Amino acid sequence: MRELASALRKRTDSDYWQRRAPSCGIMTLPDYPVGAPPSCDGVLAALQSILKAGDIVMFDTFTLTFGALPMRLPAGVTYHSQSLWGSIGSALPMSGGAASAVAHDPARRVIVLIGDGCLHMTATHLGTMLAERKANCSGGIICIVINNKGYQIEKLILKRVDAAYNEIPNWRYTELPHAFGASPDDFISVAVDDGRQLVAAMHAAVEGQAQGKLALVEVRTPPMDVPAAARYIGHGLPGF
Repeated sequence: MRELASALRKRTDSDYWQRRAPSCGIMTLPDYPVGAPPSCDGVLAALQSILKAGDIVMFDTFTLTFGALPMRLPAGVTYHSQSLWGSIGSALPMSGGAASAVAHDPARRVIVLIGDGCLHMTATHLGTMLAERKANCSGGIICIVINNKGYQIEKLILKRVDAAYNEIPNWRYTELPHAFGASPDDFISVAVDDGRQLVAAMHAAVEGQAQGKLALVEVRTPPMDVPAAARYIGHGLPGF
């Protein structure tokens, strides 16, 4: 290991990006036809359009984790994902902890992306986040929920698209903060059914977060839509 370490050439940011095209890692929003549903690639492009230095981004263990790998993040953005153990649902409580840790610094935002299946594991932590906000020990959080009506990553890995055990109840996700005791002054929630609404929804979330609120954006994608960088997982399935 010592010999390997001595042989490795230290990579600097400038050296790394000089060997790549200027557009490398920059995701662009798809040209959605009128009324077309949002896609996972569109979610990533819309997210990239609002990121700024100092942001803390949490990706839960699902297809967008793979899709985010090619993204170019602004300098100073911290990225977290619990993929080592496949701990689905962990990003939500992790984001709550991160928000408490940087509550003294309003310039730092916490953004979490989580699938509906992952959210079913730890949804009650939304109540914890709201309680901590009222106690003034946590700032606002942007929570982006991908509603694809099931455990999509499991459907792709197991090649069992129609398996009943990979389906989940379709909650009213935008109403969850209210169900956990939040008042209208504590949160904002937006549902996105049209791909052309993605950027506007992200900016609404940014505005709500700046006011110290929990901003929840539910993006309703087609059940088997996956980011371009994650399509290899579904190799062998029809359409992949």
